[in-house]
Amino acid sequence: MVRTRDDSDRDFSPGQSEDNINADIAELFSSLPPGVEEFFADPRVQRRIGMLIAQAINKPARSQR
Repeated sequence: MVRTRDDSDRDFSPGQSEDNINADIAELFSSLPPGVEEFFADPRVQRRIGMLIAQAINKPARSQR
């Protein structure tokens, strides 16, 4: 389906220059992703890992051929 010029999904921001876009991209790539320690410090992650371990322990062992 062809979109019309007045469609709100077409968001072309004429106010942002190419230099600003490049600076935003550089800033995005310069930030480091969270470390493993930060993920494991989250109580929700700890709870989910515990649930997965409990499920793995409670599963019946498959026979090895």
